[in-house]
Amino acid sequence: MTSSSIFDSEKWYRNRIIWKAGQHKLTDKEVMDFLEASQEKKDIVLSHTVLRGECVLLFWEKSDLWTVLTTREVVSNFLGAIESIELDAIENKVKTASMIHTGEIKKSEADILKLGSDEVTIWAPRGAPLFALANILKMFPLKIPR
Repeated sequence: MTSSSIFDSEKWYRNRIIWKAGQHKLTDKEVMDFLEASQEKKDIVLSHTVLRGECVLLFWEKSDLWTVLTTREVVSNFLGAIESIELDAIENKVKTASMIHTGEIKKSEADILKLGSDEVTIWAPRGAPLFALANILKMFPLKIPR
């Protein structure tokens, strides 16, 4: 892939993420545009991982419970355990679960997503933010117009 096609795909992914997030009105204290996050929050995220792609959204509760969505991957600090998955590896495999319960749960109790064939654990705030993130991630992999 040439550098211009990487740029084009990242721009396309960013635009689709922003579009889908806008449909779900994802702007509150728990979810923010990464660029608008406080420097302290950005520093915490960047001290735990090297992110690939352009940072788009940050889902935040505290310093060891956050998720960042970039144009290439989703990375989550789930109570000290860092997990990540490339967006194209999700392959529309998104399940909701709860960090408290195993087995059958009420949708309102869901606070984690299991992504891809390996069921990578990604945290998000309960309720609307979690389901918005799930809907965003179900788009991947995207087909980039040529």
